[in-house]
This record gives sequence, C-alpha cells and structure tokens, in this order.
Amino acid sequence: MLDEIRAKILRREYEFSRHAVDQSITRAIRVSEIEEAIANRCEIIED
Repeated sequence: MLDEIRAKILRREYEFSRHAVDQSITRAIRVSEIEEAIANRCEIIED
C-alpha cells in the first residue's frame, strides 16, 4: 500500500484534505517537504 502511495505522490496524483491544508499552513510545512519526506521512504507513524 505504501508503495502505491509513494508512486502517486511522485506522479502528483493526490489531493490534500481541507484539514491537511490548514495544518500545513499552521505548521509552515511546504508541499515539497511532504513530497520529499514520502518519496525518501520516511517512516509513517500514524494512520
């Protein structure tokens, strides 16, 4: 499943929920940082 998610991220086939957008703004996290973290096989610690 995670490989499928990573492939979609690399192809930019994803959408952020409104909550995710709000949180990324609040925490000053850029989309490129999220893409990089997922593409570099970071550890996912929450469902």
